Amino acid sequence: MYIYFITELLKGGDLFTYHRGVGNFNAKQTQFYGAQVVSIFEYLQSKEIVYRDLKPENIMIGSDGYLKMIDFGFAKVVKKRTYTICGTPEYIAPEILLN
Repeated sequence: MYIYFITELLKGGDLFTYHRGVGNFNAKQTQFYGAQVVSIFEYLQSKEIVYRDLKPENIMIGSDGYLKMIDFGFAKVVKKRTYTICGTPEYIAPEILLN
């Protein structure tokens, strides 16, 4: 009758809120977080998964400081090519929205 999703507690919150609280990241933080996002995408690509909703609100910080991607609602297994446009309008290029 009901479906429950049980996920781990990510005490660090999301990257958007954290960034807003601390201001600009220094070079080391930028490298650390950037490398993690690249690693996440490398892993997803190896599994032929396209993650199509990248934004700071969908990146959580664990209690160990490492990032975890959430919200795979727009993700898709793609073998060759996809023709669908999806994502959060605030983060989509204007030329894509206007065709």
